[in-house]
Amino acid sequence: MMPNQLGDDTASSSRGSSRQRLLERLYRDHAANLVDWLRRRYGGGPPSPEDIAQTAFTKLASHSDIQHIEKIKPYLYATAVNVALDEIKWMKRTEAFIDHELNRIGQALEEITPERVYQGREQLDRLARVMERLPKKQREIVKRSRFLGQTYAQISAETGWSGADISRQLGEAMIAIQAGIATVSTEDK
Repeated sequence: MMPNQLGDDTASSSRGSSRQRLLERLYRDHAANLVDWLRRRYGGGPPSPEDIAQTAFTKLASHSDIQHIEKIKPYLYATAVNVALDEIKWMKRTEAFIDHELNRIGQALEEITPERVYQGREQLDRLARVMERLPKKQREIVKRSRFLGQTYAQISAETGWSGADISRQLGEAMIAIQAGIATVSTEDK
């Protein structure tokens, strides 16, 4: 290794550790207040105030130049509000879809046919095939979050994974599931 490369590596390591210390300090200074504020504003969930705050900090951590954000607290709170509103909108869309499907299925319950049972099984099989393609960790997080209804904090407590990692893995998994279902559906045709 050349002498200046050693200096560059040391400087890079120093920047990385100072960035980590900054993030840890920001988390200690703002996380509890942010969760309390979110709880007062949006209730206990869903979405969980802890999950929203964790996602806001994850977004902050992904910011390339944290030191140049002039007002960290407003940035965190604005990010948290946007995350909460996105989650609430997603939940409303999901509820509307479920209501629509239940209404549609309710009308069709009287008309249960072997074909409908077969189509339902096919849809479940597609989802199972897509889930099998996910990495083990992502499958576990999807199962715990979406099927068992656990929060990031509960998953973290039981698995030891960080909230940021859970958030990132779940986001990647949901994107992969959406793309995978489309791919599996076209493969079946």
